[in-house]
Amino acid sequence: MTKQLTLIVLSIFLVSCDQAPEKRRYEEVAISKALAHPMMDMMAAGEDPHAFMRDMPSMPEMKDMPASDALMASVTQAPLSWQTPEGWQEKAGSGMRVATFAVADKNGKAECSIVSLGAEAGTLKSNAVRWAEQINVSVKDHSAFDRFLSTQTSLKTKDGTAAKIIDFTSLQDKEEEAAPSMIAAIVSYPDKTVFVKLAGSKRAVSANREKFKNFCQSLKLKN
Repeated sequence: MTKQLTLIVLSIFLVSCDQAPEKRRYEEVAISKALAHPMMDMMAAGEDPHAFMRDMPSMPEMKDMPASDALMASVTQAPLSWQTPEGWQEKAGSGMRVATFAVADKNGKAECSIVSLGAEAGTLKSNAVRWAEQINVSVKDHSAFDRFLSTQTSLKTKDGTAAKIIDFTSLQDKEEEAAPSMIAAIVSYPDKTVFVKLAGSKRAVSANREKFKNFCQSLKLKN
């Protein structure tokens, strides 16, 4: 009985060896960099993904846009050049950001960012309202906020493009020096909108006000 069982097992083994090995098919899937989401890029780089939402244009302008158009608007890159202010540390851009600058001195820390979006990037007021809410500045009095926007500085970049500077520190007279604040610029090119934002404590932002304006004036779209 034992001899018969051994012969049966050996027969099965030999038959198995005679069979052609099973062919396995592998399908390679490539993910195009152009279709990668900017938020995923930021997470991969170890950055705060919430910054992606802070950089997005205002939702009223985005809600009626097709999803593909909204995504493409978020990754539009502008070939810009600029003059980095003394004391600002330039970092590589990621996600929606063309570049990021770390600002740190005796007045505290702040961060400046350049974001390039498609032409459909919201109105001046809708973006200003969004930024005001990010730093806890009330916009309930719409008339007062409209007057504030009408008094903000306009300037020209190095290539002659119009830019609007929005200085929120002027709305924070009663806030402490450590309160979050911001100065932002909207640079309007024919086919894209560039946002430049300096965010940090009120003290740090105020101390870097002139450097920020000079930085915005140094912007130039490369040919």
